[in-house]
Amino acid sequence: MGRNGNEQIPITCKLSNDHRYLEMDAGTERQIESVDMSLITSVQIKTVDDLQGNATANMVVLRYTDQQGVSQEIVLDTGFPSSPTRKQSQTWIVALQKAMKIIYESKAADDDVFAS
Repeated sequence: MGRNGNEQIPITCKLSNDHRYLEMDAGTERQIESVDMSLITSVQIKTVDDLQGNATANMVVLRYTDQQGVSQEIVLDTGFPSSPTRKQSQTWIVALQKAMKIIYESKAADDDVFAS
């Protein structure tokens, strides 16, 4: 599920073939522009404890700058606990977190090189 402002709609997310954009498909509900991965300014993973006390990812808040230079936020969650795609959604959120960590570390390394 995706939420932009107060509107909540089912969204499927994936990386573009060149891994530069986060593509969001809301079906016929609404056209959502792709997010340039290099323009994501923050990623916040929210978790919930399961019955065994283990924290599992259930939501990600992405803040990014759109193509017009305006700061935007989109909230992606895994849907209801009974959702058949919940486990896949949780895995996707964890993978996104790892990818963003690599991007941030790469940017930091580039900044260090240019600062020298």
